[in-house]
Amino acid sequence: MKLDYLSQKKAFVVVCEKDDEQDVVKQIVYNRKNVYYVNNKKIFGFPYKYFKPLNMIHRAIKMNKNIHSIDEILTLLQFDEEVKERLERPWKYQGNYKWFFSVAYGIANGEKIFVMPWMHKGVLDYQEYRNNLICQAISKIQGTILFVVQEIPKDSFLNSQAVIRIKLTK
Repeated sequence: MKLDYLSQKKAFVVVCEKDDEQDVVKQIVYNRKNVYYVNNKKIFGFPYKYFKPLNMIHRAIKMNKNIHSIDEILTLLQFDEEVKERLERPWKYQGNYKWFFSVAYGIANGEKIFVMPWMHKGVLDYQEYRNNLICQAISKIQGTILFVVQEIPKDSFLNSQAVIRIKLTK
């Protein structure tokens, strides 16, 4: 299924050989204050990697007086009971779920521009379902998403005429 948000031009695909999404964003986003990196180095590093995502999301909602409750955020991301249970584990034990929970944390912080980590074709294919759910959630909060990819596979959900492609060279 192709995503609705693509027709609203809320997704930007940046094709770039370089795997530094922060450098890419510096080149294309004027006001970087509201940019949230899904591959957030802060929450995946010390001491945050020992914290539980659920506690950090609750704290972000309180501190930012967010209009979304924890249940609304979990519903946006279509978390089932098994995924919700994982919220009680520290970041360092999240594996592939860390991106889901990082997006939830970004939404709790009131962020509107989300930058997905740089992905080569293999990762993009593997993460397609999860990326699709993340994009749907971001579109529901009227957010924008940037995909920084090495290339776009022919059968990818990102391969749409509504996606704006930006090719960067060094």
